[in-house]
Amino acid sequence: RRRHTRYWRDWSSDVCSSDLIGRFDASAVFVAVLMAAIVGAMFAMVLMAIRRVERTALMPYGPFLMLGAVIAMSTTTRL
Repeated sequence: RRRHTRYWRDWSSDVCSSDLIGRFDASAVFVAVLMAAIVGAMFAMVLMAIRRVERTALMPYGPFLMLGAVIAMSTTTRL
């Protein structure tokens, strides 16, 4: 039972981060999530290639979401 609360905390922080990105610049949300997915996937592949994590390991998404937001806000124009 305790295991699910840990996952909920991780998930809720990602939702709060997305909300903050949307409040700052709504047009950058799609680009931020897309960049976060791409950067996170590349990071996970590198870690799997050097045998630091297994395929079933859980990785935090928040840092990649913040990095994607920085990339999106620096490359998109405000509508």
